[in-house]
Amino acid sequence: MQFPRIQGRAIGSMTRKTLAMSAPLILIVGSANSARGDYNPLLVDAQSATSAAEQIGAELARRGCRIVVYSASNSFLEADVVRGFVKALKKNAKAVIEVRYPHTAPHSAKFAEAQDRPDLFVPTPDRNASWEAAFYASLSDADGVFIIGGGWSAHAIGYMALAQQLPILSLACFGGAAKNIWLAVRPGIDLPTEAQQQLMNPPAWRADLAAGLDDALLAQADVLRVRAAASELAQRVRRATRRIAGAVAVLAAATAVTVWGFTLPVPHTDSTFTWLLFFVGPLAGAGSSLGLSGWRMNDDGRSMVATAGLGFIAGLVSSLFYLLAQVSTATEPQAIKGLAIIVAMASGLIAGFTLDQVLKQATAGKLKLPGRN
Repeated sequence: MQFPRIQGRAIGSMTRKTLAMSAPLILIVGSANSARGDYNPLLVDAQSATSAAEQIGAELARRGCRIVVYSASNSFLEADVVRGFVKALKKNAKAVIEVRYPHTAPHSAKFAEAQDRPDLFVPTPDRNASWEAAFYASLSDADGVFIIGGGWSAHAIGYMALAQQLPILSLACFGGAAKNIWLAVRPGIDLPTEAQQQLMNPPAWRADLAAGLDDALLAQADVLRVRAAASELAQRVRRATRRIAGAVAVLAAATAVTVWGFTLPVPHTDSTFTWLLFFVGPLAGAGSSLGLSGWRMNDDGRSMVATAGLGFIAGLVSSLFYLLAQVSTATEPQAIKGLAIIVAMASGLIAGFTLDQVLKQATAGKLKLPGRN
């Protein structure tokens, strides 16, 4: 199962950078160390938590996810998730496990499975010496968070994930921070639905629950993707509407100038008509470039001003050549017919359309330039 990778954030704080196809990146957070006494609420059935972590890891691999882990220590459940994940991976999988750690602790990245399958692991040392820096910074790259058990750090990152409207799977049945995060989930406000939230707190763990839980996590990622796509579409529609409105205004001005020029008396004994020829073409070029860009909802990185400016220049050049042709062939330059201004406007329109199309092809990499294969 593949989901579009959503980088940056476009929901909540909503500043996503791009939408690109990639495997979902899931953060693995939590621990179930029965020797620790600082779990709140208390840890429940640490042995089953270990099995659950391995089984959920295997299901994440079957669904084509990537994972982020932080430590190979047995004090955390990441080693168990990695064990199940690696066992279920396809043989041709590569670079699907990111290991993030402070640069001062390279031993953290030494998972047992890396000895036989080093191609699966991507060690990612953080330039900070602080473990917290590597841990919390990874949240900005995540497409989902899986929490099981865990202490204060799992508690913190869980609330951060909820605040950022990230997909979350917080397995509450084993206690620890995951239970508190599960209690904090607000169906209808946060991404998990009521049914998905209840699924995260089964009366007792069973191996067959892993598949449904991972489906719930990825279903949230799908909702997030749809929201981001809808938000992006709404932004494009707003930009297109502004461009079309600008095109209508500019073309209305060009039309008004054309009508005025056409009604001027013949012969034209002053320079008014000549200046109108220079003016109407650029206006028509700016309007047609804006209109076509807005109609296509084309988002090529150019601002509305830049798009209109390029169309204006194209219309100016076309009008200049047309006027020079008229002047050079006319017996009396002052006797150029009023029809010329209509042709000037038409040439400006065509120039604006043509320029926008050429730029579209060039930015899409489809324009073949001379001397290049």
